[in-house]
Amino acid sequence: MCRVLGNLFSNAAHVNRKTKSLTVPYAIGATISLGFIYIVGEKRMDISWAGISLLIGGAMMLLSMALEMHRQIRFSLDVSRCIASFSIILIMLLIHPFLPMGSDLFESIVTLLCIGLFASIAMMMLLWKNPAVHRLLNVKLRK
Repeated sequence: MCRVLGNLFSNAAHVNRKTKSLTVPYAIGATISLGFIYIVGEKRMDISWAGISLLIGGAMMLLSMALEMHRQIRFSLDVSRCIASFSIILIMLLIHPFLPMGSDLFESIVTLLCIGLFASIAMMMLLWKNPAVHRLLNVKLRK
């Protein structure tokens, strides 16, 4: 998610033709990720800590990218939709331990369908009456 949103923010640099401004946020994310992964390896910690290291590095890259691109182009975020998105992600993370392990194909398919249904409903709620989606759908691609 951090990588995708970081690439979305980086469009501001491409619009202004200032792609050099992308190096600092990506360098920050890479340095933090590699630094934490090195510490995880030296301390012989569980491999899950390497994933957490990548998450922290990605989040720091996203934060620095958002700040850097905001200096170039003033933009505003729909804070209520962002909070709702992060809440949905948090809910899915919290219910993960309670999901069945899926030892059976039928059980796995039912679990996947339930999660897919929840994600689809959440996506529709986030996109419903979204002005950005409305503008995107009203753009004429051909003259």
